[in-house]
Amino acid sequence: MIANYQFPAPSFLVTQPRQPRLVNPTSEDLVASFPHPDISGFPTYAVYKEAESAYLTNMASTKVVKALLSTATLFRIFRVLTNPHCDTESPQFRFWVRKMFKLEHEEMNFGIPILDANSKPSLVVVHNGRPVAVREQLYEVLCYCHNSCHHGGRDRTSGAVWAQYSW
Repeated sequence: MIANYQFPAPSFLVTQPRQPRLVNPTSEDLVASFPHPDISGFPTYAVYKEAESAYLTNMASTKVVKALLSTATLFRIFRVLTNPHCDTESPQFRFWVRKMFKLEHEEMNFGIPILDANSKPSLVVVHNGRPVAVREQLYEVLCYCHNSCHHGGRDRTSGAVWAQYSW
């Protein structure tokens, strides 16, 4: 059951994707897939998945898990960061998480915190001060950033992604 997970709004328009938000961060109800409608004016989601698969296939098997973080891995990272005495993960994983990631309050423009349903600021996993883009939302992130740089090509899109997100 996925009662403890809030799906992000579907992005039929090119809108800025946000990290999945947990209602109950200790929940084991992990969501492995999101609805991915094709976005008009961009390559289809199927074409994107082929390119992602080719990228991951050519990578060493030990690096695949950390190359593109899944929602499940993001939840594990969140659990380690919110529970200082987390013993459900290996010491190596906990060390890597504490070295690479932090929790920060999600902010809108002008530094105003976004409030969740309980009027508490939402926490977001960040790396190098930027929110982590999860694998399941990478298509939307790429489309959003490519659109925000006015279809500027590979280098400008890459710059826009790195300016706003990390993975």
